[in-house]
Amino acid sequence: MTIATTGSMNRIINSLPIFLFLFISLFSSPTLAQTPPWVTQTNIYQVFVAKFGGNLQGVQNHLDHLQYLGIKTIWLMPVFKSMSEHGYNTTDYYAIKDSYGNIADLKNLVSAANSKGMKVILDLVMNHAGANHPWFSASDPAQRKDNWFIWSADDKHWQKPWGGGDSWSRDPYAELDRDHNGNAHDDDYFYSVFGATMPDFNYNNPNARKEIIDEFTNVMRFWIKQTGVSGFRCDAARYLAENGPDPSARRDQPATHEIWKQLRANLNAIDPQAILLAEAPTETYAEMLKYYGAGDEFNSAFHFNYQGVLINTLKNERRPGNFFSDLYAIQSHLPPGVQDTLFLSNHDAFTGGRPASQLGGNIAKLKSVAALYLLLSGNPAIYYGEEIGMPGAGSDAAVRQAMNFDLAASQKQDPGSLLNHYTRLLRLRNHYDALRGGITYFAKSAAGGNWDCLACEAGRVALIREYFGEKILVVHNFTSNNQDIRLDLSKTSTGLDIPDGASVHALMGGGDFTAISSANKANYPLGTVFGFTSKILYLGNIPQKYRNAANNYPSYENALTGG
Repeated sequence: MTIATTGSMNRIINSLPIFLFLFISLFSSPTLAQTPPWVTQTNIYQVFVAKFGGNLQGVQNHLDHLQYLGIKTIWLMPVFKSMSEHGYNTTDYYAIKDSYGNIADLKNLVSAANSKGMKVILDLVMNHAGANHPWFSASDPAQRKDNWFIWSADDKHWQKPWGGGDSWSRDPYAELDRDHNGNAHDDDYFYSVFGATMPDFNYNNPNARKEIIDEFTNVMRFWIKQTGVSGFRCDAARYLAENGPDPSARRDQPATHEIWKQLRANLNAIDPQAILLAEAPTETYAEMLKYYGAGDEFNSAFHFNYQGVLINTLKNERRPGNFFSDLYAIQSHLPPGVQDTLFLSNHDAFTGGRPASQLGGNIAKLKSVAALYLLLSGNPAIYYGEEIGMPGAGSDAAVRQAMNFDLAASQKQDPGSLLNHYTRLLRLRNHYDALRGGITYFAKSAAGGNWDCLACEAGRVALIREYFGEKILVVHNFTSNNQDIRLDLSKTSTGLDIPDGASVHALMGGGDFTAISSANKANYPLGTVFGFTSKILYLGNIPQKYRNAANNYPSYENALTGG
């Protein structure tokens, strides 16, 4: 669930059979008091520097685009020196890739982003290094870190942890005596989950493990102190510890969680406001939840597999039966102070193609799926170019094309564009507490026939975002047909007390609405929701804090002009 934070306040939401939210307590221990509250109410924009301005100065030159869009956190894909454009085979963890600039350029970018209300986090690859890193390749044994890698006299032919392929590669420096026993050829193979250019670190060796953890603690300290970044997205978080040939023994191991907890504690000591964001596409949600620990491991983790649920809802024009169960599988079991991260696609083709390709370039569906996930609980993570409908599918190269800033500039001038749809939605999300940090509750709806249910398939969905008493209703129509929708807003349906007499104000979709009463609460007439559109309604009086000097409040319709 989305966890909203205000200091040390504790909050409990009691379960009802139809709602899967069980218990929230916020910052209830000294350890968790160090959890930065900003991570529970942000949004994220993923940037491939090479494709988004070409270098760090180029990214800085385009910060106005991100500020206009409403971005709060920028995730930079790897910027350290490496062997390839993608950067996931690092050769120097303390230096910027030459083509990207230098440390001063990153510091300037972070400072400029901060001045515009945005934080910056870096991609940190701690499962493996690049094969050209001196730790692996130096001819001087004193400079190499042979015990930091995993060696074998022969190819053990272990399948990769996700099945298929070989996890062992031949040492390109076979003349080196890796185990320092006088025999240069009893250690000619190294363990590598992601291929021959990316040897895995040896977290199984107790001495090496301590040294590697200490080294990466220094790496985190260096970039925080030198540039002011606000945390790290951690690549391949599942694969640190390996316990034998079985693929399941080389992912999600208890030792891996111990390592991350130590690194989180070390990061807290460096900067209590910095975060760790996990890439852990586990086979089960139970395993995914373990990466949060008791709130003492990752601050957030990407909600893998749910991107397929979101996209398929619009592909099929129906909400699947697992829509809420998959959402709640993570969000109703999160420890205090952490946050789920939702996304539609990213730089890895295995997550699916870009939404524009998956949805056939249908702008109405692209707008609908954007509204769906940007208005759910959890931090949305937008992949660069998603907001302008860039296509790409089938390969990593296809989903990593250069950002089309000409298209972005053109769409900025069109109030009805996909870019301005994202902008309007993010401005609403950033403005209203319940849309930014609220929990998601299901509400029953009907469209001329039977009422839907939590686990039903339906061409629509109604939900309420709630934050410390503030309630905002969100209704989506996933079909091309207009739907005349009725809502059951009773406590039996929603689990929420909506007082009789509560006024209703349109934040998206327009219209005038009658107040909620005992007579209409269980069969509230929402009216027509047009095909592939959404309505957002504020339930109750809109507080003065949301209004401007002219007493107007922001809505989707006036978001571009300031409300």
